[in-house]
Amino acid sequence: MVRMQLSGGYNLNLAGKPSLDITTALDLPSLISVKASDLQGIKPMMKVKEGDSVKAGDVLFINKLNDKVKIVAPFDGTIKEIKRGNRRVLLEVIIDVSGKQSVSQFKSRSIDEISENDLINHLLDTGSWAFIRQYPYNVIADPELRPRDIYIETLTNEPHVPDMNFVIKDQQEAFEKGVQLLKKITPGNIFMGLANTEVEIPEWLRSLKDTTPVYTNNIYPAGEAAVQSYNIAPMKKDEVIWHINAQDLIAIANLFDSGKLDYSRVMTVSGSCVNKAKYIKTYIGSPVKTFLKDGVSSGENRCISGGIFTGLKIEQDGYMGFYGHSLHVIQEGVEREFLPFQRPGFEKASFSRVFLSTFFGPESFVQTSSQMGEERACIACSHCEDVCPVDIKPQFLFKTILAEDYSMAEKLGVKDCSLCGLCTYVCPSKIDLDEIISSAQQFLHKEG
Repeated sequence: MVRMQLSGGYNLNLAGKPSLDITTALDLPSLISVKASDLQGIKPMMKVKEGDSVKAGDVLFINKLNDKVKIVAPFDGTIKEIKRGNRRVLLEVIIDVSGKQSVSQFKSRSIDEISENDLINHLLDTGSWAFIRQYPYNVIADPELRPRDIYIETLTNEPHVPDMNFVIKDQQEAFEKGVQLLKKITPGNIFMGLANTEVEIPEWLRSLKDTTPVYTNNIYPAGEAAVQSYNIAPMKKDEVIWHINAQDLIAIANLFDSGKLDYSRVMTVSGSCVNKAKYIKTYIGSPVKTFLKDGVSSGENRCISGGIFTGLKIEQDGYMGFYGHSLHVIQEGVEREFLPFQRPGFEKASFSRVFLSTFFGPESFVQTSSQMGEERACIACSHCEDVCPVDIKPQFLFKTILAEDYSMAEKLGVKDCSLCGLCTYVCPSKIDLDEIISSAQQFLHKEG
């Protein structure tokens, strides 16, 4: 057992909180998307073309940088569309899955008897490897490496993302099998972040064999693998850690038992603009419209796949991301305020405590996409440093990145950044610190 008291971090109480019950189990939609744009660290090479028929488990594209890493079709169907962006960069593959589905795609495997190499090859062949990611850089894990430690994401305290204490409370058997699999591919520890959320930590999770629980305060982003690693066991040069979401681990364990790819997940629909915030059981890559059958507020809204700090903007006629287990719908901040600096701000969240909401505000705040101002010069207020969970000084780091001094950026901790998004949120100068640091990480990963 490890105790971690996170310094930094920030909890934002947002309106539109999902109710703690699974109110709807959605049917498999007619279209499913596999988003290449979500898969960091790979360079896709297509193995199918539009109009091709595929079976679940057939390879859609591989990683040019390491052809062992494959992304597969999650269901039987027909390739409806291959979407590309600028310079023909692959964005997503849309599959028509309206036909009859196969009962199973792969042979079931015994977890006790499988060897380390066979396990890794099976994960690669089934496309399940993409659920395992690696720090530094938060890219798909390199199968040629072995991690010092593995972190299972059992604590997700970004606003309104699925509460893992609730989601996995009845999944003990599959979770234990998943831990057995991970134990075969690391000589180190398997860490799990634990904290009491709205739901108490399941008792079986506290005493799980072959794992090291990390008890921490329930403040975002204490559940992130990069944050836990930095605070309890910092990585040394040339070391890597792997991390996997608890639901993805359970899906891999189910694959070994049944031979069937499991792309079902418990997700949340939340935000101030949804008519009914709730938990649902659906599928990775589902159309956004299937989440919004209860309706949304009129006006111009923004949909976000993933957390409010770390998620990606998507269109209402688009699809959920590969790793996005929540959908936020908030209002686009397009309206101008009259004399905003003379208003008391009872309804506005404020990290810097400049509004009266600090003393008389509501229990939860309605968040819009408005930046409430344009980007301007850094004023060295240190707000970004105050919320940073890994003791970085972003106000200095981003300047070295803009100057393309990557050697100094490494010394200032660019690799340690978890890209939690808090520095960008609290910056009064509206500087997109998170995006600047992310671009530096991508450059350093590409340069090796």
